[in-house]
Amino acid sequence: MTVPPYGYGSPYAGQPYRHPFPTEPEDAPVPGVSFPGSLKRFFQGYARFTGRASLSEFWWMFLWQVLFGLVIAVIGVAVLVPVVVATVAGLTAGTAGPPLSGPEATALVWSVFGHLAGFWVFVAVAGLLHLAILLPTLAIIVRRLHDANLSGHFAWLILVPSVGALIVYILCLMPSQPVGQRFDRPLVLVQQPPRANP
Repeated sequence: MTVPPYGYGSPYAGQPYRHPFPTEPEDAPVPGVSFPGSLKRFFQGYARFTGRASLSEFWWMFLWQVLFGLVIAVIGVAVLVPVVVATVAGLTAGTAGPPLSGPEATALVWSVFGHLAGFWVFVAVAGLLHLAILLPTLAIIVRRLHDANLSGHFAWLILVPSVGALIVYILCLMPSQPVGQRFDRPLVLVQQPPRANP
């Protein structure tokens, strides 16, 4: 009788056992998360780059951000239109008669600056809001890449001009992989204090 070169049995015997579920519920992806639920999970994982995000969680959040951008754009146009109207009205006011000079010209300049000040305040507030969601957006991109069993370092491709963001979003379309669990936080075993013998 010949002995096989490799013994039978468990090939990974003696290796530490990894529980099939993450220790923290926020590390696990939630397939089929709702539209409002994705917003809640987005802000709960504000700066958490560990764990995974499901396809629905990521793309619902992408839709939230598109809608947010549209609202900001509509408000920006509503704030900018009075500036343009005031500027055009002020510039055309002096075309029928003599050119504006003295107090009339000064009043026009201050009117335009007054409208522009409101516009720049809006731009500053909108910029701060976009900065506020920058970190959680990067975090959800990294978690989505983890769920597809890709390294979160692929998120750096966003910095490549023109095609970087497109490449990252295509990678985020990849299906979930169970082996993406390797990006979850490791189990923390809680040891019970020894019981005192009576």
